Amino acid sequence: MNTILTLLVCCATLLLAYPASGQAPASSPPPPPIQVRDFKPESANAPGGGTWVRLLAAFRSLPAWADGLAFYYDILVEKDGQFRVLSGTARYSNVKAGSHVAVLFMSPSAVARFGAPVAAQVGVGYNDELIESFKWDAPGSKPPDGWATQYERYADQLQPIYLTPFVATEYGKYPDAMVVR
Repeated sequence: MNTILTLLVCCATLLLAYPASGQAPASSPPPPPIQVRDFKPESANAPGGGTWVRLLAAFRSLPAWADGLAFYYDILVEKDGQFRVLSGTARYSNVKAGSHVAVLFMSPSAVARFGAPVAAQVGVGYNDELIESFKWDAPGSKPPDGWATQYERYADQLQPIYLTPFVATEYGKYPDAMVVR
């Protein structure tokens, strides 16, 4: 009797574990090859004066080497109760597997004109496909839903490292920046 009961339990378990199609249950999809882990703006005093805002997106790369990575930044800024969206793209090649940081900068003039970041969306492109998106809100801020399309946009207000005074002192901290012509 115990043998029959054990056999019935085993059969029921197998029927529940494998659907009638005879295939194993679907597994979760693999993680994206590039994963944004964190975003943070921070003040940066430039050599020779001026306070910039460094916009850091920490990410993890899974491929042994990745080329053609694009980080699409939309930054919601606020000054005197007026919101605007600044956009820019950081592009990288020769990115070895592991943890890295993508970076764009707001110049002192952009900070004076537009104000400080209150929210961010960073999309990641790899092999010409958008594969990941990361959102950040400044502590204590509550930006409205849909802000990326709701406010006036300013393209090219965010600078890659090679257009900043930090290029000589910080270049080795980030993956190889691609110059887009």
